[in-house]
Parts: sequence; C-alpha cells; structure tokens
Amino acid sequence: MFNKVLFPLDGSPESARILNYIGALPLAETVDVHLLGVTTGTEERSRLKTHLEQKARILGEDGYQVTCHLANGDAADAIANVAERHHVDALCMFTHARHGFTRLLSGSVTETVIRHIHCPVIGINETALGVLDQQPGGGVKNLLVPLDGDPREEEIVAMTRELGRDMNVILFHDELGIGEQDNRGESAELRKILLETKQNLARVGVGAEVASSSLTHPAKAILEQAASTKNCTILMGSHGRSGMGLGLFGSTAVEVLRAATCPVIILRYDIPQSDKADDPFVNG
Repeated sequence: MFNKVLFPLDGSPESARILNYIGALPLAETVDVHLLGVTTGTEERSRLKTHLEQKARILGEDGYQVTCHLANGDAADAIANVAERHHVDALCMFTHARHGFTRLLSGSVTETVIRHIHCPVIGINETALGVLDQQPGGGVKNLLVPLDGDPREEEIVAMTRELGRDMNVILFHDELGIGEQDNRGESAELRKILLETKQNLARVGVGAEVASSSLTHPAKAILEQAASTKNCTILMGSHGRSGMGLGLFGSTAVEVLRAATCPVIILRYDIPQSDKADDPFVNG
C-alpha cells in the first residue's frame, strides 16, 4: 500500500472529487496526504491556498495527516518537483480529456507527468469517478495487472506482491493474434510466464488468477476486462517493448487512462540508456 501520496488540486470541484475516494484507493491506513496547488498569479494563489486549507481540515477530521503545498509555473514541472522533493511514493490525479477544464486537470498534464515522474501515478477520469459513486462500500477489491513478458515487469510484479495482499489479483494478457500461426508460440510462452508469476505470488501469500482476451488491440482488451471486473483497479507499466507493450506509454497506457471505468495505476519503467536516443518521449 502507498504511504505518502500527492494529490494535485486546482481549486475546482472536479479535482477535489478525487479526495472523496481516498478510502477506495490502495493506500495505507496511516497514509500521509500531500495536497498541491499550482498558481499563476497572486489572486489565484490566495484562492487556492484557502481551498487547500479547507480540504486539509476536512481530511484532518477524518484522521489523515495532511501537508499543503503551493507552487508557481508549469503544472507538470511543479508536480514532478514536489513529488521528488518530498519523496512521495504515489501521485493521485483526476484527469479530463475534454476542453474547458483547467490546465492542471487536462489529460496532457497527467501524461506529461507520467513521462517524467519516477513514482507510480494513480489516474482517475470522470467516468471512473462516476462508477465509484455507484460502487457499494467504495472499495477497490480486484487488481488487474496486464503483462507482456518484458523483463522490466518485475517492478510491476513487486508492486503486485505488495498491493495484492489486500486485493484479488488478475494477471492479464491479450492473445497476440492467437489465430495467426506466427503468434501462437509467443502467446503460449507469455501464458507460461504469467502462470509462473501466479505461482511465485502464491508463495508469498498473494492469490492470483490468469485471464486473457482474444482481442488483439491491447487497450481495448484491457478496458473490456476491467469493465467486466467489479471493484477493479488497473496496474500497468508505462513502457514496454513488444506485443501488449509496444509503445505502451505512447498508445496503450494513455488510451486506458483516458477511457477506463476504474482507477489506473501507471508505473513508468526506466528506459535503458541505449534506447533513449530513439525514444520520442525522452527526446520530445
């Protein structure tokens, strides 16, 4: 579970709604909550300071330890800087793809933060908040973990071991075009990896099941599985190499984040130095 979490807010009811679901997120019981507001002027700073203090007071009455931060300038830079300075182990953001919302709420800010931050990002869109509104008890009970066999997924598996102690784990993969002769061997190998991962999780007391989809569009496969799983959250890596992970941040993770009906935890893999020269998300 996450012990120190940063929540960027912009003073709007939309961004503050995410605070209503702290109990539904995979957070420690004694989570240390950090609230961040990013401003561009004196008047806005005063208004946002009051807003943060009000939210901190409400959370404090519920037993949370809360620290407020104000920053100026670019929203994505400010979020990344505060997260690094205070060593938070997760960032939780409401994100909205529609126009007309503030820069802090825009999906582009969330996506930029994911590219540069080293801690997991919990993204929740408006649709997911609506589902949580209707969810009895509000608790996320199932952890959907898409995997594609990338060696760097050990970071995801390690986080699954931690979060899965209090959740039901679903290890998930698409079938990589299983009807095509060239992909059958790769799909079988991937399923073998997932079954081995299931066994390793069981050894540390984490129960898991393996599921797959016949859809060959990775994001659609993940979204369909999540939509059919009650009380779900998705845990996925942000940079893969093949199959489900092909351009995972550039396409799959972003598509899932924008359309998911549940919270999405995204962990960015460190990119090998040899790959950075050709990576569009590192070189702009």
